[in-house]
Amino acid sequence: MSAARNISRFIRKLVGNTRRLEAAGSGRAAGITSAGPMNPEVMAQGSVVRARARGSFYNNGLIRNAVENWIAECVRSGVMAKPTLPYLIPFWKAWCRVADHNGITNFDGLSAQVLRSVIVDGEAFVQIITTPDGPSLVLLQPEQVAEDLTVTLPVGGYIVQGIEFNANGQRVAYHVRPYDPTQVFPTWSQPVRIDAADILHVFQPLMPGQVRGLSWLAPVLLSANELDAATDALIVAAKVAAMHCVILTDPNGDAADPYAATPEPMQPGSVIRAPLGTDVKVSSPQQFTSAAPLLRQITLQIAAGLGLPEHLVNGDLSNANYSSLRAGMIPFRARVEQFQYTVLCPQFFDKVWARFIAEAVLSGRIDAPDYESNPENYVSDWIFPAFVQVDPLKVVQADAAEVAAGFASRSQKVAERGWDIEDIDAQRAADAAREKIPSVDPFETVAANQQEKPAND
Repeated sequence: MSAARNISRFIRKLVGNTRRLEAAGSGRAAGITSAGPMNPEVMAQGSVVRARARGSFYNNGLIRNAVENWIAECVRSGVMAKPTLPYLIPFWKAWCRVADHNGITNFDGLSAQVLRSVIVDGEAFVQIITTPDGPSLVLLQPEQVAEDLTVTLPVGGYIVQGIEFNANGQRVAYHVRPYDPTQVFPTWSQPVRIDAADILHVFQPLMPGQVRGLSWLAPVLLSANELDAATDALIVAAKVAAMHCVILTDPNGDAADPYAATPEPMQPGSVIRAPLGTDVKVSSPQQFTSAAPLLRQITLQIAAGLGLPEHLVNGDLSNANYSSLRAGMIPFRARVEQFQYTVLCPQFFDKVWARFIAEAVLSGRIDAPDYESNPENYVSDWIFPAFVQVDPLKVVQADAAEVAAGFASRSQKVAERGWDIEDIDAQRAADAAREKIPSVDPFETVAANQQEKPAND
């Protein structure tokens, strides 16, 4: 027993009682960037990151391709509403065509714009304007919500970067500066207080208590800038390497110019005799042989930072096959689905639907006598477009096997493809009824009519 106690005492003396975390040390970890709470970081540098993210999106082809592929995989051509009461669908579809207050696009186009703003700017603000024809949506610029307005209110509430909270920490208003599309340079104007019920704030919070969003491009901006610089340097190096220079030296200083009598001294296949005493040297700069692996490594960093497979960033499928494509798309699509149902639906689609139904009922456009007593009957689920499959036949066979084995329903599989089971069944019934109609040969009908027609005397 005493021997074990002595060993334990020896180990404590050897190791010491101080806990050591290498990540918090001053050695190799000294160069790691430290960050404080999320809100002060975004408050101090969020606008700078947003401006640089916009510049990268405008000018960098890989960043533009990655962002647009994220949008295509997430919302594609539009999201379908599946309300509890199917008779509401025609009213919703009619409103979606005129949802844009500016009249430029429809609700599906606004959904894509919202997602683009979330990715590039880090957040999207949508103002809901009440009109005689129902709610109308206006997409605001993030800088319109006063980022420089952070104060403590006397009644216990507070304002953080233009977003007002009550004493319970709930959002009650947004302070929005008017936007003038004719202004060339941003000017200061007094913000207008708008009730929180009329503003939708869409962003993906990274930390608890986060108030404003941060651009998704923040982790890849440095890599994108390095990729641009490396590409420009390689292009210049290729141009220099393509310059084939001939250097003539005259050690004795008495040799004649061999090109003096030749109007075009350098032509393919030409033979030029240099005078005696002339030394000829050829300048052939070497190219950078490791360019391709370096550029691909930087591209992989950009893809990883955005959660995308490599081919959705650079469009290169030379190293891809069915297995690698499927393995790369599965985790990305899981991330897309997570974002759809944890950010887009609760922050955007559900709130737009609730406002649409409320105004339609109050205006009498929709007859809903039990709206106040049974509001749960007037909610909607959302069917996102199906992901494009690498091998559709294998997917269909697997889905059919799951349905046949009882592991899934037809409704589930149809919804995964972005369709409504009622629409599919109605179309199938219409096709079956149409196929039962006997076909008539138009040529036989013409011949029969000619036989029945009396001959002219």
